[in-house]
Formats: sequence, C-alpha cells, structure tokens
Amino acid sequence: MNTAINAINGNIEVTLSEAPETAPVAADFAFTQKIDAAAATALATTDFAWAAADKKATFKFAEVAATDAEQSVVISVDYKGSKKDAAAFKVAAKPAGLAVESVSAINATTLKV
Repeated sequence: MNTAINAINGNIEVTLSEAPETAPVAADFAFTQKIDAAAATALATTDFAWAAADKKATFKFAEVAATDAEQSVVISVDYKGSKKDAAAFKVAAKPAGLAVESVSAINATTLKV
C-alpha cells in the first residue's frame, strides 16, 4: 500500500492510497525524525485520529525547538512496511535576544545602562 506524508512542526498527516480492510491504529505507524545531517531518530507521536472517508491518519509530536541556526527537518513514516519521507520543513533560527552593550558608573549611587 502506498502512503503519502505531510508534516509541519508538531503535526503529521498520512494519507493511504486505499482504504484498509480494518481501521488502522496508532501502533500501525512508526515515525522517525531527521534534523539536518544528524542520523534519524524515533519520533514519539500523540493524538492519533483516523478519518476513514479521507483515508487519512493525523498525529501530533513535540515541536522541534528553534536553535541559533535554521534547521531542516524530515519526518518519515513506516506503515506496515510502506515507507515514505515527508518534504523537509524548516525551523527558523531563534531571534537574537537583547544584550547589554555597556554599563558605566555615573557616580557612586547611579548606574547608566
């Protein structure tokens, strides 16, 4: 059976090419997550839902946190031996925070920031 997978940060949608004889359950699906050039790792999912009319399963997962650099994330699914990779999505780099540029003493009781 062919599958299609779409993923954005925190959500996965898997569409089956044909309706299965019995409704799938969450345990029928296994996911991995690959961030940039790192090795793929198992991905825990929650909130499984099956929409029989659309042959679509949806899941949630913990969002990939922003780091100092943009990240490219690929989610993969294995549904009963049918494996497929989603198109990569990007996680933007976290914005630069505020930083103190200088501190100077004006007098013994007042500081200027």
